[in-house]
Amino acid sequence: MIFVLTYTFLFQIPKLALEASPRFAVPDSYNVKAMDVDEAYLVLLMRSAPYVRVLQRGKQLCQWGTTGKGPNEFTHPTDVALNGDEIWVLNKLPNRITIFSLSGDFKTSIALKQLVLAVHLQVVGGIGIVQDGGLYLPTNDLFLIEEGHVEKVLTFDPGKTEEILAPGKPPFTVPSPYAARDLWTFFDDGRLVLNNKGTYRLLFQSPSGREGAPWQLDKQQYNMTQSASDLWLNRYFPQQRNGMGLPMGAWREKAKKVAMPKTYPPAMALIADRNKIWLQRAYGLKDQYWESYREAGKCATLVLPNHLRVYGIYGDGVYVTDQSQDDTPFVVYSMR
Repeated sequence: MIFVLTYTFLFQIPKLALEASPRFAVPDSYNVKAMDVDEAYLVLLMRSAPYVRVLQRGKQLCQWGTTGKGPNEFTHPTDVALNGDEIWVLNKLPNRITIFSLSGDFKTSIALKQLVLAVHLQVVGGIGIVQDGGLYLPTNDLFLIEEGHVEKVLTFDPGKTEEILAPGKPPFTVPSPYAARDLWTFFDDGRLVLNNKGTYRLLFQSPSGREGAPWQLDKQQYNMTQSASDLWLNRYFPQQRNGMGLPMGAWREKAKKVAMPKTYPPAMALIADRNKIWLQRAYGLKDQYWESYREAGKCATLVLPNHLRVYGIYGDGVYVTDQSQDDTPFVVYSMR
């Protein structure tokens, strides 16, 4: 009996939370749109000018970017990424990447004329990966940007039984059922990480096109409480009359029986943190649940209050906006 209890204790998955006080809060940060972080710097992309803010250990170093089409101007900035001593900013309409020094000095601009709607940027080993489409187009395309050259390397197409890219480098292939609205990111070593929302596994592909062994996800089901179910219903079937003046009550009752999910999907969000993956597994009335995985399996569960919107997880830091406060500050917490 003693042996069994000891074994259970040693292999219990730790449950993490946040420290009571944050490391720091960024003043006047209610309109953060995207962020990136590394060992030294934190860069924030804001929804209004000045668009780019650079911080080091909680202290702001500089900010820049106004509205316009000039070298240090943006029309619709959508994402930002750190690349060593450079900051890459993705802009849509026109689609382009602008590269700056950490102090905001303009270096170069790369036109992305092949793209329709640039929505997401990640930089891995000096190579940019841009997502074109997202929820706005029927397919997702990924483009590689290397030394100013732009090349489409991957297409997610839910209408095909197998999504195989036309010849290019790297020759990623995405076997069905991975498709347009699934979750993806890249590790720092260039491996593509995919999670299909209908399966409990992560698929990997190296830049050479070789598939790695998939990581299996914990199949724990997070049941929706009645309160969480009501939140879901209020989002998709509001308690109001439709455009024809008919009450929505009947539609809500039908949704309870047919459309409302009984449990959360395997993953709702995905973040790469060096050699591990964080997956958002559930979003209930009070808490949200994140699980971290390494190749050996699940290594921790992080429980966060719902009023925190997670932008990134890096090391033991959790980067969030606090939506319970009127000014919605950007805050960095440590895990415990």
